[in-house]
Amino acid sequence: MKIDTENGNGCKPGKDRRIELDVSRHCIQTAARRRYEKILSDCLRSQVPDDDLEKQLDLLRQALETLDFGLLRSRWPELAGGHRVNVGLSRAEGRIVVHIDTRSFPAPLGNAKTATGSKR
Repeated sequence: MKIDTENGNGCKPGKDRRIELDVSRHCIQTAARRRYEKILSDCLRSQVPDDDLEKQLDLLRQALETLDFGLLRSRWPELAGGHRVNVGLSRAEGRIVVHIDTRSFPAPLGNAKTATGSKR
C-alpha cells in the first residue's frame, strides 16, 4: 500500500478527538490494546454513559481489528516502541489517521488481529 507522508499535513482529525498513545515502552499495537482495555474498564465502571469514551473505544476497536501494525512498525520505526514521540489516532473522513509528532497520514489496513487477540 502506498501512503503519501511527505507533506506531513495530509490528514487532520475529524469530529472524533485524537487518542494519545504511549509508545515509549511498547509498540503502537500494544499501546492501542492497553488504551482500549483501560477505556473499556472505565466504561464498565462508570455509572453514567460517556459518549466521548464510547467513541474512543470504537476508534480503538476498529484500529485493532483493521490496521496493518506490521507495516506501521516497519515503515515508521518510532512506532515499534522505545521512542519518546507524540503518537495518536483519530478518525477523518471515515478513515483512521495516525499522528506522529507533526506528521499525519491515513493508517494502512491489513489482516490485523481483533481487540481480543483472536483472528477474524
